[in-house]
Amino acid sequence: MLTVAVILILGIGFCLGWKEIAYSYSDIHVADIMSVWPFLICLIISMTVGTGLMMIPDSSNYLTSPDKTFIVLVSMMLTIVILYTMSCHFSTVTIFWGALLAITYINNGSVGLITWILMAMSILIAPALSMACSLLFHKLIQKHIVQKNIHLLMKQLHIKWLAYIGVFVCGIVLTYNYALLVDMLLAPIYSSGYPTWTHWAFVGMMSLVCICPIIVQVYQYPRNGLISNHLASLYAQAFVTLVMNILVPIAIRPIPPVIVSANLLKEGNIIILERGKEMKRVVNMITISVFSPVLSFLVCICIDWFYPKPYIFWIIILFTILVCILTRLSYMQYKKGKNVRRMLSDELKHRDEVNDKLNRLDVMALTSQFDSISREIDFKHKELIDLSLYVQQQRDYITAVGERLKQLAKNDSLESVQEVLTSLNTELKETLRYPPEMEKIYQQVEKMHHDFVCRLQMRCQNLTNRETKLAILLRLGFSSKEIANVLNLETKSVEINRYRLRKKLRLDRSENLVNYLQML
Repeated sequence: MLTVAVILILGIGFCLGWKEIAYSYSDIHVADIMSVWPFLICLIISMTVGTGLMMIPDSSNYLTSPDKTFIVLVSMMLTIVILYTMSCHFSTVTIFWGALLAITYINNGSVGLITWILMAMSILIAPALSMACSLLFHKLIQKHIVQKNIHLLMKQLHIKWLAYIGVFVCGIVLTYNYALLVDMLLAPIYSSGYPTWTHWAFVGMMSLVCICPIIVQVYQYPRNGLISNHLASLYAQAFVTLVMNILVPIAIRPIPPVIVSANLLKEGNIIILERGKEMKRVVNMITISVFSPVLSFLVCICIDWFYPKPYIFWIIILFTILVCILTRLSYMQYKKGKNVRRMLSDELKHRDEVNDKLNRLDVMALTSQFDSISREIDFKHKELIDLSLYVQQQRDYITAVGERLKQLAKNDSLESVQEVLTSLNTELKETLRYPPEMEKIYQQVEKMHHDFVCRLQMRCQNLTNRETKLAILLRLGFSSKEIANVLNLETKSVEINRYRLRKKLRLDRSENLVNYLQML
């Protein structure tokens, strides 16, 4: 039975480090203040000092026999397992008060006034006093550090030193508080005749078991580069715990040290220091201060009732633990499946959004391609009409010239024939020089090729009108000979104009003028 009791106390020590001390350090971002090894050394020193202080006062023991202590240990662990299975916020100290209340009721048939006073001071008065102290400390820090007219680096340095001192002082006070709890659980067992050195060996084991979850819990979150203003909460917990453990027993002699829950104190402090999470913190406080001790009280009553029947006692304990394990595994599996389903749903939703986006892009691409083809067809249609009109106009003009030549053949005057031929030659040159229909073609080409002329003029602003038209014809793929025929120029003149255009565009000899114009 002693081995089981030791294992249970080690488990309780693990919970004290996990849910009590580590929870007090979590919000001040210890990882941003110091690395692991300095924090570990500071924690070991503070825990050693706190444990040593526990040996100074002659504290009263609430439990008197090893059997009752074993029942309390079993009740506390079963309650912790049940609350953890239900994912409830709990505190080892309030669970202890519930089990102690049940043992007192079983032994005496009623609960004494001292027990009620101790529970009220631990569960009601201590959180209220801690909330008031945290508000006071917060205002002091704001007034003398944050709002003070000093450099920002000095403010951060002062806050860091406050954090260093707070970690050390809070470690001493909390260790002393929980060492009183462990000592009260161990005292009836040690009274059975075990040597004193076993006490210190067990304290060392408890310290190691308690330190491990503290380090893991404090450093499991990534550093954020900030130091929280929850230093006021840390100092308030240390002050209230010190008052309840030492000052109250000194002032009121019949009252033994009052063991408080740092978890409960901090939940109350957060309500004062933070906004937006009041309902969650109130629920946590109700769970810690009401639901946990009530459940512990009921479990302890049942355990005490089955304790004289060893077989039934162990069967019920193992069955309860098995049910809790299976329930927890089922809950974790359900939560894991829920997360997987949520991830699959998000993936499907993301895939649908991507498909919709791709479909819209495809529709936009097809629409753009259709519009481009439609514009090209319209351009070709207009170009065909304009060319047809131009051909018809030239045909009419040539027919008219033929009629004039027939009439000229009938004329006998040589001077009159020369004058008419000179006039016809001038008209033919003007007609072949540049037809008006070509201007429409250039305008349509400009619209068809997305404001090519504007981009060309932005590239080179001193282009002449003829050079602009030459660039348009080159972009359309006309050769120099074809351009000479269209513009009624010599091929050499077209080559000279091409050279001038290259010079104005500042192209190297290796660059192709036509490719450059088509890519523009």
